[in-house]
Amino acid sequence: MRKILSTHPLHPRATAMLAGAGRLAIASALDPKTLTTEACDADIVIVRAPLPPELFQG
Repeated sequence: MRKILSTHPLHPRATAMLAGAGRLAIASALDPKTLTTEACDADIVIVRAPLPPELFQG
């Protein structure tokens, strides 16, 4: 099952729409280290906050 990571909680209708696409996870914090760790195995990232450059390296 795909992992969908969102930087922030989504509207309930958006959450329902994504239910069939994978398992939705909300980032536990927005600092670069946490986002990089939590997004490293995500198939889809929904961005509602700036992402750290480290996320795109290697």
